[in-house]
Amino acid sequence: YLLQSLYGDTLLCLGDTTTLYSSLDTNVSWVESSNPTNVLSTSDTFQVWPTITTTYWAYAGVDTHSINVHVIEVPTNFAGSNVTVCEHETVTRFVEFPGYQQLWSNNQTDSLFTTVDSGYHWLEIDTLGCTSRDSFHVAFYDFPEYNLGNDTAICFYDVLQLTTGLSNIYQFNWNTGSNQPSLVANNTGTYWVDVTNAFCTFRDSIVITYRPPVTVELGNDSHLCYQNVVPMYSTTANATSFDWSTGATTPDLQVDASGTYTLIV
Repeated sequence: YLLQSLYGDTLLCLGDTTTLYSSLDTNVSWVESSNPTNVLSTSDTFQVWPTITTTYWAYAGVDTHSINVHVIEVPTNFAGSNVTVCEHETVTRFVEFPGYQQLWSNNQTDSLFTTVDSGYHWLEIDTLGCTSRDSFHVAFYDFPEYNLGNDTAICFYDVLQLTTGLSNIYQFNWNTGSNQPSLVANNTGTYWVDVTNAFCTFRDSIVITYRPPVTVELGNDSHLCYQNVVPMYSTTANATSFDWSTGATTPDLQVDASGTYTLIV
């Protein structure tokens, strides 16, 4: 029968070493239970580094003493492969190890990991003090920056050239149906374009509105009896500046000569 007179650290992480001790007064012979004829040591202390859970026996005279050394093998290569994604996409990883504590590089401790950051990320798992860490790399496909500009207002008679500033090596899809790098916008509304390369599609948009309409009315042509000065009044809407053909910049004009007078507002 087996006697328990041996002691030592009986719980090891794979790759660790432990020392077994015999408290017997007589000389001992250490063997593995799977190969009892092969004597490994005859010292009171015996250093071992098993790769699997192993039972060791120590022969002392007619008695056989045993001790089990349990080896914990923590998984490796579990965080997933490197990945390249489109800019601003979210990378998600789901890794679950029941019985293990998990710690991601962003301090998340559950099974689900999310990030929008490029670079190396890692997951560390731990059980009974045995740890393993695995990492993966996130990279973004190269994509040129483009911008249709800020939302803007135009006069009703204006047209606005919208351009991505990109060449024809990309695919373009405007909400108007155009597939050119640029677009002439002559109406109000929201304009957007999807730009696509071999991997990714990005969209930018712009809102175009009309400025308040400006009107001006000077009245009918007039025939007046001679006076030193005759006032000419303008009726306007939404005007912010006045430019008379005489150089005056006021809403109304004092006329002292025959002729044609023009006002631009």
